[in-house]
Amino acid sequence: MVIDLIVSDLSSHRVARTYCVGEVLSMDHEVRYWGVSSKGLWKPLAEELVEARVFPRRRLPNSLSVMKEMAGKMDGDVLYAFKPLVDSFGVALLAKRTRPRPLILDIDDWEWAFALSKGRWSVLTGSVRHVARTSSPGWVWLMERLVSKADALTTVSTVFQRKYGGILLPHGRNPERLNPGLFDAKEERLRLQLPGEPILLFLGTPRPHKGLEELMDAAMDLRRDFPVRPLLVGGDASDPFVRHLVERTKGVLEVRPMCPFGEMPRYLAASDLVVLPQREDPRSLGQVPAKLFDAMAMARPIVATAVSEIPSILEGCGWVVPPGDASALREAIGQVLREPALAKERGDKARRRFKERYSYSAMRTILRRLLVQLGFH
Repeated sequence: MVIDLIVSDLSSHRVARTYCVGEVLSMDHEVRYWGVSSKGLWKPLAEELVEARVFPRRRLPNSLSVMKEMAGKMDGDVLYAFKPLVDSFGVALLAKRTRPRPLILDIDDWEWAFALSKGRWSVLTGSVRHVARTSSPGWVWLMERLVSKADALTTVSTVFQRKYGGILLPHGRNPERLNPGLFDAKEERLRLQLPGEPILLFLGTPRPHKGLEELMDAAMDLRRDFPVRPLLVGGDASDPFVRHLVERTKGVLEVRPMCPFGEMPRYLAASDLVVLPQREDPRSLGQVPAKLFDAMAMARPIVATAVSEIPSILEGCGWVVPPGDASALREAIGQVLREPALAKERGDKARRRFKERYSYSAMRTILRRLLVQLGFH
């Protein structure tokens, strides 16, 4: 069986979940990646996605011809669109109309919340002013109302499951690739040329709603007792928000660019703990940071905030503090550094839970069951 996976933007981090789901599906089926891009392939997965079907990003009405061309070439047995957006779900709906077949839609974010975060007036004016952009608020609103057109839904959290329906498909990772036994912390520090202080790692795209300002404040406060070093992997030093974070820490923050997927375990192994300080924000509603499972797989001590499903995921195997509370972050990070035996115990427990619930094997079971429900045996 051939499964066509449709991504809204092959040049952005949006392709990360698609790739992981595709790796799992490829254990039993042929998978093909499709999507538009204006900047090539997303750098962390550029080597892995060399065979992706890439189409040029265009504005409306020119994008319609691109969408029709893409949809017309999709001849797989199943369509699997990621995110309810025009350039993914919209293309899949066109392909289904051209030749009827099951269409699965995956939802890992509340896309409308990102539009609302700019203000309702901005949503209104943006819908009109940027109507030619397939990512404009008006098109996001429309695609959300077409979610019921999918034959099946997968979501990352019970929050989205209650909102949209469908089945729960948590983020998953390959436990063989993310294996702490394969890496030596001291060697990786030297290889990556990291400073000798305890490393507080944040992996991912830096955005205000991810609580990085609280993390920087907690780190600077901690430096009175521990010479800690916050490390941001996935940041662009020229980005205004990243520059703001560097200034907030008086230059203490270490910033590294996006790294290939294969390099990520090295940064995790070299770090003393991983911090995921999400804020309570509409954009975080139902969202589950995929990097949480990278850290669990690598048995790292994790400090995170009580947002979305994080408390239940980390129950008993991490530290969870109230969102937006830099003092609570500081106390939790301090405990990790003061009690290495407890940190290792919880990290090892996180690894065991990951293998039971969030590994590729767990995802494979869920996806097999879903395809059976769609009539494929």
